[in-house]
Amino acid sequence: MGFGYKGKILRVNLSNDEVQVETLEENFYRRYFGGRALIAYYLLSEMRPKVDPLDPENKLIFATGILTGAPFSGSGRNSVGALSKTAVDPGQFRRARRTYYMMNGWNEETGAPTREKLEELDAGWVAEKAGINQPSVV
Repeated sequence: MGFGYKGKILRVNLSNDEVQVETLEENFYRRYFGGRALIAYYLLSEMRPKVDPLDPENKLIFATGILTGAPFSGSGRNSVGALSKTAVDPGQFRRARRTYYMMNGWNEETGAPTREKLEELDAGWVAEKAGINQPSVV
């Protein structure tokens, strides 16, 4: 894993001063690409809808972007998120993610760019090295 991802999630519970380190597989980060996607995943999978923004149950999530730490200026991006009174429907989120992946040439099932997208970017060699042979998933 490079730059913004180190394969670990730090969880800090301010209600009981508990700190845990969660280790996730690289495939998770390929599926939930970027800090905002990580925030959306955790909020949608671990929170009940319409939790009060000031409820201690609400999560405040800080996430780095995928290029954070890259050796060029402007590459660091951080995101912060929490639930507000406006809840996102999980089905609507999945449809939006599917559309996002489709528009950008990514395979929704693997979270990786499609062979077609890599070839379009003159990076077909990456597909060869990574063994990416799947067609686009629509």
